[in-house]
Amino acid sequence: MKKLLEKYKDSPEDLEIMANAQTAWYSYADASRNIQQMKEEGDIVGAESALIGEYKEYYDVFCEKMDMLVERNIFAADQASTDTNFIIFAVLIIMFIVQIVLIFIGKKSAYKLRKSVVQPLDQIDSCLKEIQKGKLDTKLEYAAKDELGEIAESVREFLDNLIQILNDEIGMLEQMAAGNFD
Repeated sequence: MKKLLEKYKDSPEDLEIMANAQTAWYSYADASRNIQQMKEEGDIVGAESALIGEYKEYYDVFCEKMDMLVERNIFAADQASTDTNFIIFAVLIIMFIVQIVLIFIGKKSAYKLRKSVVQPLDQIDSCLKEIQKGKLDTKLEYAAKDELGEIAESVREFLDNLIQILNDEIGMLEQMAAGNFD
């Protein structure tokens, strides 16, 4: 960026063109004052003669120098516009790359979120559905030290308690079937 800014500092050529234009302006301004003074003194013929003669040269030189200055400024403006377009294009490319990277990161994050939340919930849901069908030998493999791990542990404890209650009930029913009502 520093190199780009250096390019727009006044070059020796620019300074020379500006100095020449300034010198031509002062010469023309002096000539214009002289013509005005001649008119005020009543020397209309002398003023007209100077206007179409020597002083016209001052005007022509001034116009030439100003044209050079304008051309130089047009060139510099075109160059600045080209540089600006390049910078805008580079920024757009960088923004596009950043968006692609952010999309990739978002996709990875979503995958990790799914893996860390949805898959354990799916395992717990599957286990509970098996228990609902009466398959009490279902094992819930998920274990972690987070909230989902606590839920999985609670489901395992629930299943153990349910099996214990059912075993107790079966034992009582067997004793009753054997005639022991104590």
